[in-house]
Amino acid sequence: MQGSRFFSTSLTVVFCLLFSSSGCAVKTDTDLSLDTDVAFLTVALYPYVPRLEQFQTALREAWEAEVPGVALKFNKEWDCYDEDPPADLDVFVFDALFFDHFQTAGYLSEIKPDEILNRDDFLSYALDGCRVGEHYFAIPQLGCGSALFYRRTDTDLAAATTLDEVVEAVGECTYKTEVPPKGEGLMVDLSGGTTSACLYLDALEQNYGRYTPRPPLAPESSKVDAWAIENVRQLIRMASPAQAAYYSEENPYQRATWFSEGAGRAMIGYTESMSAMSAEAREQIAFKLMPLASRKDKQVSLFYSDVIGINAGIEGPGKRALALKLANLMASTPYMIESIGLRNSRCASIPDAGASLGFQSNERLLSALWRDVPHGHRRLPRPVPYRSRRQGLAGKTQR
Repeated sequence: MQGSRFFSTSLTVVFCLLFSSSGCAVKTDTDLSLDTDVAFLTVALYPYVPRLEQFQTALREAWEAEVPGVALKFNKEWDCYDEDPPADLDVFVFDALFFDHFQTAGYLSEIKPDEILNRDDFLSYALDGCRVGEHYFAIPQLGCGSALFYRRTDTDLAAATTLDEVVEAVGECTYKTEVPPKGEGLMVDLSGGTTSACLYLDALEQNYGRYTPRPPLAPESSKVDAWAIENVRQLIRMASPAQAAYYSEENPYQRATWFSEGAGRAMIGYTESMSAMSAEAREQIAFKLMPLASRKDKQVSLFYSDVIGINAGIEGPGKRALALKLANLMASTPYMIESIGLRNSRCASIPDAGASLGFQSNERLLSALWRDVPHGHRRLPRPVPYRSRRQGLAGKTQR
């Protein structure tokens, strides 16, 4: 029963408690300089989360309670995978893949350490990844990793800790369809350029057992690591080319839905893929970080962050103070709890959940969730080429 309860809350913990700060209504010096003449702030949320409208509604309500005289305008078109932040975007959430580019290009406002509320609540890897020198340029909000989903009764996959062991358990696919037969084969999304590049980088670093600040990347074929490419090819052999290339604009969570209905033996996806699975199916499914290499020592895995930036072009200290207040609110646990819809449906099942569901009150659950996560996770150190997740990055629309 305890294991079932743990799984039911894992998605929420990954989204909320890994990164979010425990409070949002803390008084700071910036409150003294809030510009009441500002009519509105323009904000862009991360577009590839389940139930985006729910995130928007929760933010609007929380903001009105904090600053009732300033409206929020949501930019629903901006996508960090397609373009740089526009000048009229005050606060925006983006994949930390683009942190280096946005920061060096001057799009991100400098954030002093004491301007981040409850800074010690954040996991160090995510917060450190937002720092350049002595200052920060973003605040962590969401996190995910590439997970291997399998059914609880599958003892071979439960015991697998390397890519070779996963391949041995799943076997090479014998079908050519987009949807694998019941209980057979692997489902993985390789339909987008960003997806493939991230899996390649993950495999590369897992192969060598170390994080790579400047990994070998295309388009120069001589720089591409053949060992890592072969690891990704093994995924296709388990999944079939048709399945790996499948993408649906209407339902980017389709693989998780199929897996929930019994198709396939295993699925690789970001942790948010669970949002597309039925409650009954989730009780029968287990997951762990996907091993993309076959070494048992010096295991490393990539864990991704989506972070909140403040536009460096904001004019006036008053408006900038409002933008900072909004960014801190967006990173807070109460807002994240409401965004995901946890408060009324799952709060009671979180061990030691206090009234505020703060980070410290769930430390034991976090420790359990991170049982497979080695120390030292970092964001990807440099961006991959722009590619819209609408064109197939598994898990973030699927997230």
